[in-house]
Amino acid sequence: MCISARVQRYRIFILDQFGRINSGHQLLCRSDAEAARLAREMAGNATAEVWRDNRLVTKPFPA
Repeated sequence: MCISARVQRYRIFILDQFGRINSGHQLLCRSDAEAARLAREMAGNATAEVWRDNRLVTKPFPA
């Protein structure tokens, strides 16, 4: 978990080969970039999306 005085809640969704959610995680991060970096680490070679509230922060990756 990212810890800072001012953080935002992000949701990371790891997708299967059909684009369906395989797992979901919540993170507290200071920025969209930090959340995207951690999502890439968590996803490995899988496809993932990063959301903040109802806003898609990153396009699914790897693309």
